[in-house]
Amino acid sequence: MPRYVEVAVPVPLYQTFTYLVPEDQAGEVSLGSRVVVPFGRRTLTGVIVDERSTTSLDRVRPIKDALDGAPLFSETMIRFAEWLAAYYVCPIGEAFRTMLPQGMSPESSQVIRLSEDSTVDVATLRRTAPRQAAIVAALSDHPGGVKLSFLQKKVGADALYSQLEALENKGVIVRTTSGAKSVKARTNKGVQIVDDLLADDERIGELLAELDRSAPKQSLLLSILYARAAREGNRPVLASDLLRDASTSHSVLEGLSEKRLVTISDIEISREQILAEVLDDEPAIHDVDENSIVSNDAQRELIDRIADRLPDGYATFLLHGVTGSGKTHVYIESIKRVVARGDQAILLVPEIALTLQLVERFRSVFGQRIVLLHSRMSEGERFDGWRRAARGECDLVIGPRSALFAPLPSLGMIIVDEEHESSYKQYDAQPRYHARDAAVKRASLEGCVALLGSATPSVESYYNATHGKYSLLELPDRIDNAPEPSMSIVDTATARKQNLMRGSLSTQLIAAITERMARKEGTILFQNRRGFASRLECTNCAHSPMCDNCAVTLTYHKGIDRLKCHYCGYERAREKSCELCGMHDLREPGVGTQRVEEDLQAHLPSAKVQRMDLDTTSRKGSHRAMFAAFGAGEIDILLGTQMVAKGLDFPRVALVGVVSADTQLMLPDFRAGERTYQLITQVAGRAGRRREVPGEVIVQTAHPENPAIQFAFAKEYRGMYQQEIQARMELRYPPFSRFVVIEIRSKKQELAEEHARTFRRLFPDIGPALEILGPTAALYWKLRGWYRFQIHVKNIKAHDPGGRLFHHHFKRAFENYARDFASREVEVIVDVDAYSMM
Repeated sequence: MPRYVEVAVPVPLYQTFTYLVPEDQAGEVSLGSRVVVPFGRRTLTGVIVDERSTTSLDRVRPIKDALDGAPLFSETMIRFAEWLAAYYVCPIGEAFRTMLPQGMSPESSQVIRLSEDSTVDVATLRRTAPRQAAIVAALSDHPGGVKLSFLQKKVGADALYSQLEALENKGVIVRTTSGAKSVKARTNKGVQIVDDLLADDERIGELLAELDRSAPKQSLLLSILYARAAREGNRPVLASDLLRDASTSHSVLEGLSEKRLVTISDIEISREQILAEVLDDEPAIHDVDENSIVSNDAQRELIDRIADRLPDGYATFLLHGVTGSGKTHVYIESIKRVVARGDQAILLVPEIALTLQLVERFRSVFGQRIVLLHSRMSEGERFDGWRRAARGECDLVIGPRSALFAPLPSLGMIIVDEEHESSYKQYDAQPRYHARDAAVKRASLEGCVALLGSATPSVESYYNATHGKYSLLELPDRIDNAPEPSMSIVDTATARKQNLMRGSLSTQLIAAITERMARKEGTILFQNRRGFASRLECTNCAHSPMCDNCAVTLTYHKGIDRLKCHYCGYERAREKSCELCGMHDLREPGVGTQRVEEDLQAHLPSAKVQRMDLDTTSRKGSHRAMFAAFGAGEIDILLGTQMVAKGLDFPRVALVGVVSADTQLMLPDFRAGERTYQLITQVAGRAGRRREVPGEVIVQTAHPENPAIQFAFAKEYRGMYQQEIQARMELRYPPFSRFVVIEIRSKKQELAEEHARTFRRLFPDIGPALEILGPTAALYWKLRGWYRFQIHVKNIKAHDPGGRLFHHHFKRAFENYARDFASREVEVIVDVDAYSMM
């Protein structure tokens, strides 16, 4: 009976494709595994998502090859990918591509050769695995290796991937790539005593005695290896470690191999493990013994509530705890309960480089049973971490949003730290998912607990918690009742009139910093804009230099005397005169971190200042070095963007200054007030986290009367929430609707506008479930050379709870557009639950 499979391939089409499974590959193809398939004139890699015994299609092409010995995706993860694709309106093949680490696609440029240490018995292999024997025979004539395409012709079969993987695992062949980059397991030489020798104590004694006389170095090496095998089992030992312990050379080891007393083979080395060992050698930035911390009564009650829910399956908790209340301790103790049950956990963090202290705390408890997955790791490191997770060799995976897809075999909990952070939203690639919401969905599919935590929960999550969808947990007090920092507001508009501003700094803030420096206490200054000035501006005609690719002004970076676009990376030298009127008088309005740094140097010349933004932290390890120096007291003032606003716990920090609270506040976004409150509250929470160092926060703003700033000053989350929820209910913004942005863009402005109007006609208003606005030019109407027009959709949840109507009508509009109007010069992008209108 023929066997058919549905395959998801990475193409911009909202469907799967049917293929026939050849009889000779029936045992190598399974649900969730990758296969190589013909697609038009191309060959693509896809994932099997379904199987069937019949099809209505007249002609079905066979798959070319199976890639995996075991499936990469469980049935649960397949269902998860299908949900991601459906909810976020994304081709399912793109969803699977997002869920895999980079470099796991096969390359046609592979070069295969026999391993130098291969001692395979071809006759035996011919009886047990004839195709593998044919591969070995073909390679024996080409010691330098051959390309995969040549080997396929030589053997007379296209389906070789699974056979090559088996031979590679046996150490018989080595695969490399020329041209295109591919990630494979990293290997090194491993050594072990031959099994027959290990089982004969009398013989090993005689051999050691004989070697003591004839080859004492070999005797020492063999005795070390024998003792280790007796203690830990006869597993391969890294040759480099063995030779180091014996203080001897590789020729001694080769001597034992020639006498057939030991075997030497390739063994896999985890790059991710090597990275962890390197981090262990670097200076610590967290000096608290986590294992000595005892839960207080409030923490213990919440930990018990979470643990009691673990056996019952899916549940979502929202942990609302003020900064310094011990949320991380609750995470650690909850994960301990999960691990005790034999399960694993995922911890999502907004940005791994900004949460180094948090990672250190978890590693001090769980040791090497942690896998890190994040963008600053190499492809090989991420590949190794993913494989460790898939094999169940860890208790905890930590990373930003992509760590959500770690293939843990027994997932018991997903934690989303700082769940309000916008960095959990994927902006630039499909699927444009929100990791917090996707984490809740994966928890429901896995039947495990989701725990969302924040000192300033998102309005949507708090609404869910107060309306029964999530269970609300609260930690209203700091650990050991440490006092909240005192707060004061400086009205910069008034201060400037009274000559109380020194550049970007008020005299009150300068005096407070000076006082803290005298006490050897630390200061954190927050300014949410890098560069020196937001733009250049002609004093005669008010013209500002614009980016050639984007409809934004260029930011001035004084240190290098250049203008930069922070959206596309375009930069050029600073002009000396206005390009419109020719005047030489160009002022530098706006304040970036570089200007603040210059003002600090002018008014506090003895201060040791470290600026921390994207311009100063591009090198790997730079965050850690800066945090370590600041924690050790080598830096007086840590100045930065959002990098200093979250995740830092330094006992010596007594003062936090917000240089300008207005940067976020003035954006035309319905979340502007909420985000301003969150930023001020989060950065303020870095101060006075220990009872012995009272904290102070000074907020500079030209709009002290704004409700978001007033609520942050009063430390009144519920007040902010009530005002936001009332405004959103009246205007029908989230959580009362799904806010969807449909963007039509093109390199040609007229074409983008024309297609936006066409799409709007195909997507009409259909009653109270959909409120459709536009199309209008985006606020940043040109980015990276693309002209952008947007259609804004409010999908009202009261009339369409699951979003079925929206998805149905959008799909129909898109199909009509694709059939009758689509152009290669125009892109249609859909962002469900959009986090920005810009």
